[in-house]
Amino acid sequence: MLFINLYREVREIVSSGVPEEQVRKRDLVYAAYLIHRYGIGWRDAVSRASRPLDRDEVALLRAYSIALASAGERVLDAAVELGDRYEWGYDEGHASVVTQLSLRLWEEMTTHLGLPLSSARVLTIASLLHDIGRYVQDKGHAAIGASIVAESPRLTQDLSGDELRAVTCLIRHHGRKTDPRADSACPRSREVHLLAAILKIGDGLDYARNREVIDVEVKMGPRTIVIGAVCEEPCGNSINIERASEKKWLLEQLLRKPVIIEPIEDRR
Repeated sequence: MLFINLYREVREIVSSGVPEEQVRKRDLVYAAYLIHRYGIGWRDAVSRASRPLDRDEVALLRAYSIALASAGERVLDAAVELGDRYEWGYDEGHASVVTQLSLRLWEEMTTHLGLPLSSARVLTIASLLHDIGRYVQDKGHAAIGASIVAESPRLTQDLSGDELRAVTCLIRHHGRKTDPRADSACPRSREVHLLAAILKIGDGLDYARNREVIDVEVKMGPRTIVIGAVCEEPCGNSINIERASEKKWLLEQLLRKPVIIEPIEDRR
């Protein structure tokens, strides 16, 4: 199961008042339900599942927990409604994977970067909606998608002006070459620039849209940053890792350190 489907399903269970006992045997869904309804941490939720959860399922729950804590139901509902309307650009699978990987990158780096939880709200919405402009056309889709979000009645109501500017900035600059620092419409904020750098890499890690990369591990060293791309199968020659490596330049410039992106096989 992927991020958007999981959110839809758990949201429906919570809103319709399905008895908890009926959800208990559904493992991943039950763990997400506990996070959603009771606000418990992902570790506690994982421990209550009826079976050991796989690496990709735990990564999904970690991203789910961050998204819900930072964005909340109202904003997530608005983003999902808008994504559905524009068919997520490519498809909701890619939007889900990019959101999961971007939020996991945020989680792995946030202590070192000093990013507040509120920044994950911006990253969540931008990750979910980064490709919706492709519904109109591929060429210039980033700018088109940013305009769609900027004109969304629900998001303009639920996000502050600064948050909306940040979200549209990230969407406009998720591509390989564009630089948010050179865009006068973007907030002049290191925090926003770091979020844009994270989204670039998260998007690159699902460039082939094959869901090859299921999680990330980050080691923030004094001289280098190593991002491990966790794959279920060997992915040493992965086009996803190659693309993410092409999009790491902004993070390198902001942190003034080389970034290495390398494959890690998930050994269960």
